[in-house]
Amino acid sequence: MLVYLRQLTAERDSLTAAATQLADTAAGEGRDLTDTEAASLASMQQRCAAIDTQLTTYGDQVDSQRAYAALRARLTETTDDETPTRGRALETRQPANPPRGWGELFTASEAFRNYSGRGSSDEVQLPGLFERAPFMVSTFPGELPPFYFTPAQWVMTTPLLDALGRVTTNSNAVSWYTWPGSYPIAPVVAEGAAKPEALFDPTPHTEALQTYAHYRALTRQALEDIPQIQSIIENALRGGILAALEAAAAAALADAGSGIPTTSGPDMLSAIRVGIAEVQTRGYANPNAVLLNPSDFAALDVAVMGVTTAGPVRTGSVWGVPAIAVGAIPAGTAYVGDFSAAVTLFARNQVSAYMSDSHQDFFIKNTLVILAEQRALVAVTEPAAAEQVTVVAGP
Repeated sequence: MLVYLRQLTAERDSLTAAATQLADTAAGEGRDLTDTEAASLASMQQRCAAIDTQLTTYGDQVDSQRAYAALRARLTETTDDETPTRGRALETRQPANPPRGWGELFTASEAFRNYSGRGSSDEVQLPGLFERAPFMVSTFPGELPPFYFTPAQWVMTTPLLDALGRVTTNSNAVSWYTWPGSYPIAPVVAEGAAKPEALFDPTPHTEALQTYAHYRALTRQALEDIPQIQSIIENALRGGILAALEAAAAAALADAGSGIPTTSGPDMLSAIRVGIAEVQTRGYANPNAVLLNPSDFAALDVAVMGVTTAGPVRTGSVWGVPAIAVGAIPAGTAYVGDFSAAVTLFARNQVSAYMSDSHQDFFIKNTLVILAEQRALVAVTEPAAAEQVTVVAGP
């Protein structure tokens, strides 16, 4: 019986720890228990109450058996004429019928016959213990709720957007000017002579912001049952908008009407170096990035690492300028320059996320929709700050 009591106590401790963890998890996430969690907690509480009743009943039986054993010991140590006798063992009779209950099995055991009346007796193996208590093989009756493992959310990097200039607008339209690709050279003027006019004119541009948006539907049950599902979906939708803006930046650079100067070289490494020189000649002394197609970046790494063991992979730069792999840039073409001036991301707001059931018949279907959007525009605002470079094979 003592073994069984220990098993009941261990099960009670396990249930208490599981219920506490369930409640603490919900409290830590600042929410109520879901229906599944509430049902699990109710099952745990019901099982705990049943265990408490059994512990009380069997505990009383153990106390009664110990009191009875003590009484038998005193009666055995005293003769009929009240003459004490020392050192006599407990005298017990075997029951006429085979023992049927666990209590009878204990009192009929060798451990009980050798019990001195003090302390704990030896353990008694009770046959059929687990057959009579099948609940011992699980934490509590019924199905266990699944444990949801939430992996770390992926983080989409936006190296191209990070290299661009950023401006927050207060309107749906944006106006700016582009200037000639080089400074007007001032001549030396003799004393008393008329000064010449610097002939250069800005070109005005006006464009409207574009709305980048998409959504994802999910059920209300999924929102309640799957941890962090809302933040996972929002993160994916925001990342999709950033990816679209990076593609728009690459398209703006490749636009024939962008006005970005071009140069070429016999190989990509030489062409990039010439492009850096061209940008610096126009007054932009510190280019902040080289934009490459990933395949060109890989070929450049292999070529340089083969002869120096300190190529772009090791240094993260080409000719001292940070290199950025951009999949939207076609192979065989690269851009070098000060992109914080050359290309500007105009944004009316940050990427915003909204959730609602006000879409078609989503309300009666218990379905929600998460929408992410941003009003923005990517434009080449200072073409002279960048250079497009290409590879031209020799004869």
